[in-house]
Amino acid sequence: MNTNRLWRSDIVKVLIHREFKRFGVDICSIEQPQYSIYKKDSNDFLINGLMELLDQYQRLEIALKLGRGRNKKAQQGGYAGGNVALGYKVKKGQKVLQVDKEQAKTVQRVFELKEL
Repeated sequence: MNTNRLWRSDIVKVLIHREFKRFGVDICSIEQPQYSIYKKDSNDFLINGLMELLDQYQRLEIALKLGRGRNKKAQQGGYAGGNVALGYKVKKGQKVLQVDKEQAKTVQRVFELKEL
Protein backbone atom coordinates (compact mmCIF):
# COMPACT_ATOMS: atom_id res chain seq x y z
CA MET A 1 0.00 0.00 0.00
CA ASN A 2 1.06 3.56 -0.66
CA THR A 3 0.54 6.42 1.77
CA ASN A 4 -1.54 8.28 -0.84
CA ARG A 5 -4.30 5.79 0.01
CA LEU A 6 -4.33 6.98 3.62
CA TRP A 7 -4.97 10.68 2.94
CA ARG A 8 -6.02 12.89 0.09
CA SER A 9 -5.09 16.27 1.54
CA ASP A 10 -2.45 17.82 3.75
CA ILE A 11 -5.00 18.55 6.47
CA VAL A 12 -6.03 14.89 6.68
CA LYS A 13 -2.37 13.86 6.69
CA VAL A 14 -1.67 16.13 9.66
CA LEU A 15 -4.67 14.74 11.55
CA ILE A 16 -3.70 11.12 10.84
CA HIS A 17 -0.09 11.76 11.87
CA ARG A 18 -1.27 13.40 15.10
CA GLU A 19 -3.52 10.45 15.98
CA PHE A 20 -0.86 7.87 15.11
CA LYS A 21 1.72 9.68 17.23
CA ARG A 22 -0.75 9.93 20.09
CA PHE A 23 -1.05 6.14 20.15
CA GLY A 24 2.60 5.44 19.30
CA VAL A 25 1.74 3.93 15.90
CA ASP A 26 3.83 4.23 12.74
CA ILE A 27 3.08 3.54 9.09
CA CYS A 28 4.64 0.51 7.38
CA SER A 29 4.40 0.48 3.61
CA ILE A 30 5.68 -2.11 1.15
CA GLU A 31 5.83 0.50 -1.62
CA GLN A 32 7.48 3.08 0.64
CA PRO A 33 9.68 1.06 3.02
CA GLN A 34 11.59 4.14 4.21
CA TYR A 35 8.42 6.03 5.20
CA SER A 36 7.98 6.84 8.87
CA ILE A 37 6.12 9.62 10.62
CA TYR A 38 8.92 9.68 13.22
CA LYS A 39 11.97 10.03 10.95
CA LYS A 40 13.79 13.33 11.05
CA ASP A 41 16.10 12.62 8.09
CA SER A 42 16.06 15.55 5.64
CA ASN A 43 16.47 13.29 2.58
CA ASP A 44 13.46 11.18 3.56
CA PHE A 45 11.50 14.36 4.24
CA LEU A 46 12.31 15.64 0.74
CA ILE A 47 11.50 12.35 -1.02
CA ASN A 48 8.22 11.89 0.85
CA GLY A 49 7.23 15.48 0.14
CA LEU A 50 7.97 15.08 -3.57
CA MET A 51 5.98 11.83 -3.70
CA GLU A 52 3.01 13.56 -2.06
CA LEU A 53 3.22 16.44 -4.54
CA LEU A 54 3.23 13.96 -7.43
CA ASP A 55 0.18 12.22 -5.94
CA GLN A 56 -1.66 15.54 -5.70
CA TYR A 57 -0.68 16.35 -9.29
CA GLN A 58 -2.06 13.01 -10.50
CA ARG A 59 -5.35 13.55 -8.65
CA LEU A 60 -5.73 17.00 -10.22
CA GLU A 61 -4.97 15.64 -13.70
CA ILE A 62 -7.54 12.88 -13.30
CA ALA A 63 -10.17 15.34 -12.04
CA LEU A 64 -9.51 17.68 -14.98
CA LYS A 65 -9.76 14.85 -17.53
CA LEU A 66 -13.00 13.58 -16.01
CA GLY A 67 -14.41 17.11 -15.97
CA ARG A 68 -13.52 17.67 -19.62
CA GLY A 69 -15.13 14.36 -20.55
CA ARG A 70 -18.33 15.23 -18.70
CA ASN A 71 -18.47 18.67 -20.29
CA LYS A 72 -17.97 17.24 -23.78
CA LYS A 73 -20.69 14.65 -23.18
CA ALA A 74 -23.06 17.37 -21.96
CA GLN A 75 -22.29 19.62 -24.95
CA GLN A 76 -23.23 16.73 -27.22
CA GLY A 77 -26.55 16.42 -25.41
CA GLY A 78 -25.55 13.36 -23.40
CA TYR A 79 -25.75 12.59 -19.71
CA ALA A 80 -22.53 11.80 -17.89
CA GLY A 81 -23.96 11.07 -14.45
CA GLY A 82 -24.42 13.13 -11.34
CA ASN A 83 -27.47 15.01 -10.15
CA VAL A 84 -30.32 15.11 -12.63
CA ALA A 85 -31.94 18.47 -13.36
CA LEU A 86 -35.48 19.04 -12.17
CA GLY A 87 -37.89 17.76 -14.81
CA TYR A 88 -35.74 14.80 -15.79
CA LYS A 89 -35.03 11.31 -14.50
CA VAL A 90 -32.62 8.57 -15.38
CA LYS A 91 -33.14 4.84 -15.07
CA LYS A 92 -30.63 3.12 -12.85
CA GLY A 93 -27.74 1.71 -14.84
CA GLN A 94 -28.52 3.82 -17.91
CA LYS A 95 -27.04 7.12 -18.97
CA VAL A 96 -30.03 8.45 -20.83
CA LEU A 97 -32.16 11.30 -19.52
CA GLN A 98 -35.93 10.98 -19.71
CA VAL A 99 -38.55 13.63 -19.06
CA ASP A 100 -40.27 13.21 -15.70
CA LYS A 101 -43.80 14.31 -16.58
CA GLU A 102 -44.78 15.28 -13.03
CA GLN A 103 -41.64 17.32 -12.42
CA ALA A 104 -41.87 18.80 -15.92
CA LYS A 105 -45.21 20.35 -14.96
CA THR A 106 -43.45 22.14 -12.10
CA VAL A 107 -40.72 23.40 -14.41
CA GLN A 108 -43.29 24.64 -16.93
CA ARG A 109 -45.19 26.42 -14.15
CA VAL A 110 -42.01 28.17 -13.00
CA PHE A 111 -41.43 29.48 -16.52
CA GLU A 112 -45.05 30.60 -16.75
CA LEU A 113 -44.74 32.50 -13.47
CA LYS A 114 -41.51 34.09 -14.66
CA GLU A 115 -43.35 35.58 -17.62
CA LEU A 116 -45.91 37.34 -15.35
